[in-house]
Amino acid sequence: MGYSIGYLKISISFSCKRKREAIEEELKESLLIDNMKSFVVPKGCLPVYVGDNMRPFVIPISYLGLPTFRTLMERVAEEFGFDQNGALRIPCEEDYFVDPHWAFSDLCKMESAGENLGGLSIAGGWISSSPNLDKNLGILSAEEIALAKMLLDKGQKHLFDHWPEPGVDDTRKKNFLHQVARLNSSYPGGLVSYIQNARKLLADSKAGKNPYDGFTPSVPSGEILTFGDEKFTLLEETGVRESRKAAFVLVAGGLGERLGYKGIKLALPSETTTNRCFLQYYIESILALQEASCRTVQGHGEAEIPLVIMTSDDTHAPTLSLLEANYYFGMKSSQVKLLKQEKVACLNDNDARLALDPNDSYKIQTKPHGHGDVHTLLFSSGLLNLWHRADIRWVLFFQDTNGLLFKGIPASLGVSATRGYQVNSLAVPRKAKEAMGGIAQLTHTDGTKMVINVEYNQLGPLLRATGHADGDVNCETGFSPFPGNINQVVDKWLAYAPVKNNPEDASKVPKGNPYHSATSGEMAVYRANCLMLKKAGVLVADPIIDIFNGQEVEVWPRVTWSPKWASTFTDVIWKVGKGCSISQRSTLVINGQNIVLDGLRLDGTLVITANDQADLHEIYILRWNCNNMMEPEKNAVAGRGWRRDSANTNHLRNTMMKQEEVFRFQVRELHRLYRVQRTLMVETRSSNKAALHQLDMNLNSGTSNSTLNFADWISLAASEACNTSSEDQSLFSFGKQMKEKIEAQCPQLSWPEAESDLQLTLSIACGTHEKR
Repeated sequence: MGYSIGYLKISISFSCKRKREAIEEELKESLLIDNMKSFVVPKGCLPVYVGDNMRPFVIPISYLGLPTFRTLMERVAEEFGFDQNGALRIPCEEDYFVDPHWAFSDLCKMESAGENLGGLSIAGGWISSSPNLDKNLGILSAEEIALAKMLLDKGQKHLFDHWPEPGVDDTRKKNFLHQVARLNSSYPGGLVSYIQNARKLLADSKAGKNPYDGFTPSVPSGEILTFGDEKFTLLEETGVRESRKAAFVLVAGGLGERLGYKGIKLALPSETTTNRCFLQYYIESILALQEASCRTVQGHGEAEIPLVIMTSDDTHAPTLSLLEANYYFGMKSSQVKLLKQEKVACLNDNDARLALDPNDSYKIQTKPHGHGDVHTLLFSSGLLNLWHRADIRWVLFFQDTNGLLFKGIPASLGVSATRGYQVNSLAVPRKAKEAMGGIAQLTHTDGTKMVINVEYNQLGPLLRATGHADGDVNCETGFSPFPGNINQVVDKWLAYAPVKNNPEDASKVPKGNPYHSATSGEMAVYRANCLMLKKAGVLVADPIIDIFNGQEVEVWPRVTWSPKWASTFTDVIWKVGKGCSISQRSTLVINGQNIVLDGLRLDGTLVITANDQADLHEIYILRWNCNNMMEPEKNAVAGRGWRRDSANTNHLRNTMMKQEEVFRFQVRELHRLYRVQRTLMVETRSSNKAALHQLDMNLNSGTSNSTLNFADWISLAASEACNTSSEDQSLFSFGKQMKEKIEAQCPQLSWPEAESDLQLTLSIACGTHEKR
């Protein structure tokens, strides 16, 4: 079905400089219907007669909501009432009806609401490129037709090629255009601008065009940190103090499909020794910084560091569910704010054709808008104003799968505070062409300079266009001179362990380049912890090289700790004493705040768990031996290359059950002995009193009792003390008198000291003990 008139040819995007006559003529041409009887009113529109001559016009129903049009309808009600038959009659002059004074101001408001209906000249031929859409125009509203025309104008005809005849899937067709409307309103400039920008960027990338024409790149200067030296520890201390004035923003809008995982990446374990997921690690790290910062700044009250998580439609509900199921991992729910980002359409090819969802042909495939959207969300949500009023000085942005990130944040924040930086990027050495943005200083021909992140696929063309024929290559250090995302550089092993690739893709990475997989990410966590312990004086065995999931990795001792045990290197130094060693096959897990290791020689698995109130100082362990429960299996995929030895597991379980039974037996014996003791004490109380009085009489008379020596008297006195209530003061007086009498008759007697040395032996495992 087609239309033979210039229907709704309104251009909402008026220019205020256009002449009144041109606007008036356009409105007349747009709204006027030549023959009302032969005209089929499109869905979403309303026919009206205007003026004494009853000139027919057609307008969108949405016009009825315009303030000026409602005033006009009041005049209609006054003159004709509300029972008109047929088309609505409007008692005003035609010139007033199309007067731009009211039409211009109100229609411009409609443009901001996404109701631009301009340029719909059906007879102009635009519909001829899509016969299937042409057949379905009758089921669409004016707004939907406008969106469809926009898609066709931008070469998106393929989106309608599968549309069947009217009456089939009509609801799904309209839902498709509703999604188009949402995508159109969520991107600055709409889908037209999105498609145009995409085509230009794709064409430039394909042609190898220099995206920074006129700029010359150079290596920027920054603050280079060496882990563990005095400068590093001082910056860490400064960063901890400043963290109470910081807010953290976690960008987590994507799912884990690239990792072969359908859930949210935040739920993945950062390492499999404790299965602590990334979100738990991040929150516990923030809480550890919060507590440490409050301890260093006394008298300023408690501070709560806010955490913002930017989610998407795919990740919002699962992220909230993960938080609620784990009680926000110890953080107050009021500290956490979830902001859901908008999505943009996926592209199918270099022509920027929008991709249809493979599971639903009436839905455009979408993806999160990207990290840049977080700044808009923070501003529009009002959080920036709130933080400003709360004297928040720093905002730290980080991504969702880096298990080492918080080991570098205190020093990074310390650099910003010390140097007075406005923006500071934590950077690490990067390999040339590594899929990681490089930081470069760009100098324009006009003298303008800026330090920015250049995407890895743009850095090469930029260098080649400015005299570097080989592009991005490694220098004599083995790394690219352009660091990966700088105002300071830290050792890569300390702060960078991203999880981006699935095992299959990671196994195809050329030898020597980073895998960026779950396997390499977990091994990097163990490596960093072991190197920190080595720097603190622990003798840690060297790693072995092995292959897991097709990736050659260093296998270090599996050492991990909760952030509250050590959030800085200074914490590690204070809590690790002398004489500690860890073998390569060992596993060490530390959960607790006040745990100090000293003399630990570990060859096996040791898990230490203590609540925050516990104070475990100087844990001496001569040697802790146990069967290694984890044996490497090169071809295993589950457990990131480790399998649990069922025989050893069963042996350990049986041993634990036997120990528990022994413990229960000991408790029962203690209760039985207590009951026996209480009975005996009641039976002997009266006889003890008689014996003591007899002793008193002997002492008074100056005679001795050969059957009651000094040791017997001590035993009787002790027994009597156990049977005397604390409120009975006579025993104290009696004992004092007895002591004076004994001293008078036995001057050579020496009383024992009030205190004596007590030696406590702590036995751990069979035949192993160390005095404490």
